[in-house]
Parts: sequence; structure tokens; C-alpha cells
Amino acid sequence: MGDHHVIGITLLLASGNLSLLSHEQVTLMSSLCRWEMSFCTSDQSRFRIFRSKMIRCLLLISLLIHASLAKKQDQPTEPQAPLKKWLTLSGNINFFSQQSLVFSLFFFPSFNKYVWSPGDPPLVIARGGFSGLFPESSAYANDMANQLKFTEVALFCNLQLTKDGIGICLSDIRLDNSTNIGMIFPKDPKSYNINGQQVKGWFALDYTSDVIISNVSLVQNVLSRTNAFDRQLPVSTVEDVTGVKPTVFWLNVQYDAFYTEHKLSVSGYLEKAMRFMGINFISSPEIGFLKNINGKINRVRTKLIFEFLDPDVVEPTTKQTYSSILKDLSTIKTFASGILVPKGYIWPVDANNYLGNPTTLVADAHKLGLEVYASGFANDMPGSYSYSYDPTAEYLQFIDNPQFTVDGLLTDFSPTATNAIGELINCCSAVPYFCFNHNSYKHIKEKSHALPLMKPPSPRKGYLKKKYNVCLRFCAFTGKALIITHNGASGMYPGCTDLAYDQAVNDGADVIDCSVQMSKDGVAFCLDSADLTGDTTAMPTFVARSVSIPEVQKDKGIFSFDLTWSEIQTLKPQMVSPFGQNAGYQRNPEAKNKGKFMTLADFLEFARAKAVSGILINIEVRIFIFLPLLFLFFPFHSHNHSPIGESVELYNYVHQLCRLSFCDKILTLMPLQNAAYLASKKGLGIVDSVTKALSNATFDKQQTQQVLIQSDDTSVLSKFQIVPAYKRLLRINKEIGDTPKPTVDEIKKYADGVVVTRPSLISIENGFTKAQTNVLDQMHAANISVYIAVLRNEFVALPFDFYADPMVELATYVAALEVDGVITEFPGTASRYMRSPCVDLNGEIAIIPAEPGALVKQVPAIAQPPANPPNPPLEVKDVVDPPLPPVTNLSSSTASPGSPGAPAPSSSSGLTITTNFGLCLAAIMALHLLSLGH
Repeated sequence: MGDHHVIGITLLLASGNLSLLSHEQVTLMSSLCRWEMSFCTSDQSRFRIFRSKMIRCLLLISLLIHASLAKKQDQPTEPQAPLKKWLTLSGNINFFSQQSLVFSLFFFPSFNKYVWSPGDPPLVIARGGFSGLFPESSAYANDMANQLKFTEVALFCNLQLTKDGIGICLSDIRLDNSTNIGMIFPKDPKSYNINGQQVKGWFALDYTSDVIISNVSLVQNVLSRTNAFDRQLPVSTVEDVTGVKPTVFWLNVQYDAFYTEHKLSVSGYLEKAMRFMGINFISSPEIGFLKNINGKINRVRTKLIFEFLDPDVVEPTTKQTYSSILKDLSTIKTFASGILVPKGYIWPVDANNYLGNPTTLVADAHKLGLEVYASGFANDMPGSYSYSYDPTAEYLQFIDNPQFTVDGLLTDFSPTATNAIGELINCCSAVPYFCFNHNSYKHIKEKSHALPLMKPPSPRKGYLKKKYNVCLRFCAFTGKALIITHNGASGMYPGCTDLAYDQAVNDGADVIDCSVQMSKDGVAFCLDSADLTGDTTAMPTFVARSVSIPEVQKDKGIFSFDLTWSEIQTLKPQMVSPFGQNAGYQRNPEAKNKGKFMTLADFLEFARAKAVSGILINIEVRIFIFLPLLFLFFPFHSHNHSPIGESVELYNYVHQLCRLSFCDKILTLMPLQNAAYLASKKGLGIVDSVTKALSNATFDKQQTQQVLIQSDDTSVLSKFQIVPAYKRLLRINKEIGDTPKPTVDEIKKYADGVVVTRPSLISIENGFTKAQTNVLDQMHAANISVYIAVLRNEFVALPFDFYADPMVELATYVAALEVDGVITEFPGTASRYMRSPCVDLNGEIAIIPAEPGALVKQVPAIAQPPANPPNPPLEVKDVVDPPLPPVTNLSSSTASPGSPGAPAPSSSSGLTITTNFGLCLAAIMALHLLSLGH
């Protein structure tokens, strides 16, 4: 570079015009400085030359810094889409000052890629492949994990050695936990001392590889997962796993000391294996093994990772607990490149299963140059109520918070983890950052008309009480389908309370709902059921008011229309899980009785004040037959515990009922003629009360907010035909497989849309999706909108095809089927999906929907149970209801609650559903008796 170039560049720098410097000029400056410094010799004259040129070079650097600062302060540029700043170790070089960064640009060019790199995204590590669906390390599991990915995925193999020194991949040293070896060799169990504990079972070192591979088959070792693929696939060797050509291969060695004691050398096996296999990571919980192999591998090609077990477990080499070793990370740095820790080491969970304060482990390790990988992730093993059963929310807690990002995630469900990372990459490349504190969240959300991928810190628990700024992304994308709540955000707070509605609005719901009930003195209010025993604390307080009303429900209840509004206000709401409070699926127990009930008038005022897109008014009695009622018939006794502290036997039993598609039947709403009963027996006009309340709030005269009127009763819907602003939705409670044209034409007379159950759009059998029905296309052809209900995050409500991931369910119904709206108890999950660019199947990164029936086709015919008959078609008689009776003047009537009289007209669907439930209950009882050996 000539002097005229240097002079020109110097003038530009002095003027502060850094933007006029080309990339080539900056590169030339860097080259000049390095070249001139290379002349440093002992020769005095050359040293003087070097010194003068050094001063000249430093002057250029000083001017560059000056111009950089001037540009930053005086010449703001147009905002650009930033790269995602991952706080992984590779992207965590933030401790340099700006001057140091510029200095390194010139004198250490090899460092530039680290200085200016946004960091590598976290590595997704598939434990045994896609072991959340298929048996661990099976060919199916490895192939699926290797294919279903948007970011880099490592296949993780837990090494076991056979008698002839061949490596196989199984997590448990006892083969009987993940294979059928106990059935093949029933007389061969042995007992060994492993790390000070006597362990009985079948062990790989007692069999040659040929015996194991030829005779033994894999089984799913987590009981809540499908067993449809059990005994179909052989045990995989390490060579089998590397044979699928993963981008990254991770080998975990957990029992080196045990194998060494029995004359099998893991180190010897690895030395041979690495000659023809690419092993990118080797991890172990044994310090002695890592130190021994340290000098035998190329640490540039293969990273050594120290694995931490539970804090109280003793490490075999040092005889220290892992919690003690954690205090000396600098020592680990001498023999390992990183650490693999249970996720609780980073985000502890308190005794009540809520997130506590985060530890400083990731930051401390990164300062020492240690990578940090977190283990223990599985969609079907809920770890904290703080995540509301949304596995994506848990992943984001570890990879997208303002404090740190782990370098990798070890998971049984790698597709969900890669989706979470891909979602951040896709969103961050499209929109800028918004930094705000918790108190300004609402304001910014309203201004941006979009929702964050990660909710701002809630001030509810532990560290979340602190006030600090966080940087979140807003994805300015319009949802493809309406997000409609079911009793507000009832997955997080008691349904139909002020807290549930407020959470729903903050979570991004488009439409909030109110199921209208009536008090004795004529006050309309929001509650899921007229029977107060389920959703409130009415039972101990008003147990004497419990009555039997056959027209409303079979069992006794404490009904809202028998209590005044002032009496109802003395009750507390009650958080209820549709899957059973004692089956390991409680919802936010800390908020069990929090919140206040809202009158219909208060609800409408709330909706207006919050400026939500719309409201849904539901007029029907919906009696949930909750699983807790079934548990009264089925006693369970177990001292084992599920991941969140409940009976594991009950936990798995509930799961199997839901997987067999009983959940949709058990949780099917049983609508009865509440409006007719109230009018004829109680003198309460629920339709008139709703009409008046909507009119008083001027919802009948404005077009800004949608008004949806939902009922299972066509006579109720016909009462609202006179208001064009209202959109009427017919609730179809029975599971249907077809809607003939006469039925569709009849629906069109009363409704603008229909609300259907999930199996009415995609048939579900034995936990697998079977096929898409014609219902959606038939309704859309008649210009009838279709809404699906009810979506829940709990994995037991999801077919296996959805990978225990509510995001995949949303993608299937929203992106693939294109429903017009989803009715959900977790609007935050739906909002995160719908406001993300990942909703676009044509985008660079998209959450792939399930293909109905594709997974079950992989199940061998011999393993499939007999097929159930298809769902029946919806007939005209199922749609049309008799007219509502007039409202009785009670001043001339002396009828008491539950007294005999002329029955209310029967619902078009009540008889069918009641019969179906009876059959369903009988089937469940039969299953239970069979399971007990009767």
C-alpha cells in the first residue's frame, strides 16, 4: 500500500468518515501494520524505522477508534437485522473494551472471527437418537434425529462393552431395562458391585456381541411412551450409529472403572475406534478415565467433557461428591474442554416444583473457557410448573435469556429443541431487538402489535422478583388462525377469573371467552359450569344446598342458579386439571385458589378496556367428567414417584388412557338444555341477559371487536340472528367423521362457523393419528368457519405423532389443515407459535406438521391392535333443536329446585354423548379389570 493510500485513509479517519472506508482499505491497513512490525531486529537503524512506523500505525488505529465513536454518536444509521447474539462460549467474548477489539483487528487477525462472530448456536444432543418416540439408539431413533433438524444435532451414544470388547449403545448398564433380554435368557441375571452398590440384572459383559445382536431386541424403557416399536429392532453397535453419518457424534463412557475391573478396556476400544470413526465428543463422569485418555486423543478433533451426576453421588476416582467437585472448575479445565450437568445445576427447582434463582455455573465456566452442556430434557417429563407443560418454554429458559446460553442441550426429543433454536434464528434475522423491563412489557407489546418469543420475567418466583432489563425479540407476524381462550388462560390460573383473563391478554390471545352462568337473583357471570362443585370451593361451604336435578345432570351438585351472586362471591375459585390433580398433572398449584369471578358486565368492560380483537360468549351447560371422578372407581397404591412427585402407576395409567384416545371421550363436553331449564324452571332468561349485556356495552353497534356467540343449541343461536355484527358458532360435541351436504346446509341456517373436537378433523386411535376426515373441507366449501377445541399443553393429550410437543399439534391444525381458530387453555403457547415466522411452511425454518397416519404405518401389523370403527357422520337430527320455552314467571310458580315437572326439551346431542360416555366408562372399567388380572 503506497503512501498516498495511507494519507487518504488518515484524512478519512480524522474527519470521522469511517463509513467511507472500504473493507479492502481496512484490510490493507491491517496488513501494513503487521508487515511493518515484522522488521523488528537488533539492528539499531531498523529499530528506529520500526519505531517510527509503529507510531504511524498506532496513529491510524487511534484515528479509527475516534472515527468509530464519532460515527456512533453523530451519524445514526438505519437499523439492520441483527445476527442472533448467542451467549454460548463461542459468542461470549464480551470482556474486551472497544479499543482492545480494534487493536486485535490489526495485530491478531486470526482472532477476528471470534471478535465479530455472533457465536455458535447451542448444540442439540439427541440422547439415543429420537428416544422420546423410538427405543433408545435404535435405527429408527437415530435416523429420525438425523433427519428432523434445523440446526446441528449430535447423536449421543451411551457406551457399553460386550464380552468380546465390542461397543454397543444403551444408557443403562442393565440390559433388561431397555431390551427383552430377560425374556430371552430368563435364568441369566447376575449381581455386580458397581461404584459401591450391588446391582442385579443382565449385563453386556456377560454376552458376546453376536449373541446380543442376533437374539436381543430393543424396548422402550419409559413406560409413558409408546411400546408399538418394542421387540422390532436389534441393539445398535457404535459402528451402526456412526453409520448414519451424523454431523456430530458424542460418545458417553459412564462405567470405565467397572469395565476395567472386569478386564475390558474402554480406552483400548476408543483408540482403535477413532482410527476409522469420527468421534467429536467423549464424555464421562469418571475423572480418572478422562485424565487417562487425555494424551491419547487429538483434542482439536475430539472434545473431552466431564459429566456431573447428581450432587450427592460420589465420583469413583476422587471419592468426592459431584457437588464438591463443582466448586473447583479450574481443575476440570486441566483435563476437559467442558462439562455436562443436569439442568437443575443451572436452573434449580424448589420443593414446590417452581424455578428458583439461576446459579452462576454457566457464567463461571465460560470465564474459565469451559463449555457447558445441560442434560435431562424430555417433553414428556414435566420438571417445573413454571413452564406450563410447554417444552419449548423450558428450552428457551436455557438458550434465550439475558444472562447466559448453554452450549448444548441433551434431550430425548431433539426435534423440539432444534425447533426452539431455529425459531430464534429465524425470528432474530427478521426483526430487531426490543429491550425493556417487566413493567414496560404491556406498553411495548401494544405498540409493536406482536408478541415475544420468550415472555418477560414474571415477578412471581425467586429471581424473577428482581427488576432488570431484558432483551427480547418481537416477531411482527400476523397469526394465521384466531387464538381463542377456553376460560381464559385456564392452564395457568383458575378458569374464568380476572387473573386468567389478564394472563390471556398478556399472552396474546385474540379472543377471550365467557361461559355464561346465572345466579339465583339473575346476575350473569362467567364460569365453566353451572355446577359449582368443580371450579369453586362451594362443596364445604354450601354442601347442604347440594341437590339432584335430572334435567341438568345425573349426579348431585351445588348449582349457581340456587345461590345468589353475593353468596357466590364468598367462594374462591379452584384450579382444576382435566387430567387429575393426583396423577402428576397439576396446574400451577400456587395459584390454586387465586383470582376473582367476573360478572358478564365486568367481562365485557374488561374486553373493551384491553382492546382485544374479540370476545366469545358461550351459552350452554357443560359438565366435565374429569378423570378424578374415575379415580374414585380405580384405587391405586404405589410408593414410587413420577417426575413431579405423584404416583408413577397412576401417572402412567392416566397417560395410557389418554393415549388410547379415551381422553377426548372422557373430556368431551356433555351439553344439556341449561337455557331451557333456566327459562322453564327458574324464571331466568340467560339469552335475554346476554343480549342485554352486549347491548349495554354497545357490542351490537360496533365493528372493531368481533363478537362470537357459541352454543350447542341451534335454538339459542337463532335468537342472535337479528344482530348482523355477531358471528354464531355451533358447538358439535360428538366426534364425527363426515358432514353430508344436507347437514352442512342445515348448519348454514343457524351458524357462521362450527366448533369441533380434535378427532373430528384427524381421527385418533391407540395414541396415533389415523387420517384426516372430510369435515374441514366440507365446512369450508360451504363458507363455514371451523374452530378446533380444546388444545392443552399436557403431553398426555397429544397423539404420539405430535412428539409430545404442543407446537407440532398447532402446526398440524393451523399450518397444514388451516383451521380458522384454535380454542386453547394455554394461549401463550399458541401465540408464540402463531406470531413466529416458523408458522410459514414455505419459510427457511418452519415447524413441520405431522402427517396423519404416517407414524402408525411404521408400526408392524402384528403390533397393531384391532381397528376401531370410524366416527359416525353428523346427521341433520344431531343439529336441529326444539325452540326455547318462554321464561316462567316464578311469582305464580312454587316449584322447588329439582322438583319433578315437565322435562326440558332434550338436546340434539346430549343423548348421544351420554351414551358414548357410558360405553367409554364401561370400556375403561374393563381395561382396568383386565390390568388387574380379572
